[in-house]
Amino acid sequence: MHSTQHNLAILYLIVSCTAIITFTALLLLEICKPYKKPKRSLGGKNQIQTKNINVDEAESLVHIDLPRSYYIIFVLLSCLLLCAWGTIESNTLTYLPTFLHYTNLALSTKESALMVSTCNLIYLACRLLSIALASRLKPLAMLYTSFTILLFGSIFMLFFGLETIKNLWISIVLVSLGCSWNFPAIFSLIEERIDVTNSIGGLFIFSTSIFGKKLLLKNEK
Repeated sequence: MHSTQHNLAILYLIVSCTAIITFTALLLLEICKPYKKPKRSLGGKNQIQTKNINVDEAESLVHIDLPRSYYIIFVLLSCLLLCAWGTIESNTLTYLPTFLHYTNLALSTKESALMVSTCNLIYLACRLLSIALASRLKPLAMLYTSFTILLFGSIFMLFFGLETIKNLWISIVLVSLGCSWNFPAIFSLIEERIDVTNSIGGLFIFSTSIFGKKLLLKNEK
């Protein structure tokens, strides 16, 4: 009992230290290098167009705002897309240990834990890579690639993944790769079409988390 409490304390300490270090790093980064609108964003494109014309022309330049209905529809569709991806991702990563436990491959506890750890490691590594590539690749191409890999991995797992341990490993790797690219690509796609304010960004994060967590709680009941 004492050993279990000690391990939990270490786990919470690691999570707390990670959160504090991340917050401190972001704060220092914002102070030293304030945020600038990226060139791919709608506001960034307008700034580039404004800089490329004369001062007299810039004074007479009238920015044509997008219709309010466009923003409303696009934000709602974006929330729906983020909700769908968030739900898929949350359920995949949350119920993977349960799925491995009930397979007919007689996996040991150690091997199941290794598969889950590998899945999380691939997911995090590819997520970091996708964040770096999101500003260089086309968002739609990233989304198509992510969806294709995830779909192929799911189909492969459904028909062949439970036949051998090797096929199960391949399925887990493909699903991890497919889940890792989605959010950076989605946010890049959104930023190209509208200016994401703090309120809109908060709405995106809320829609991403609340529906996925609600589904998880419903399934646990």
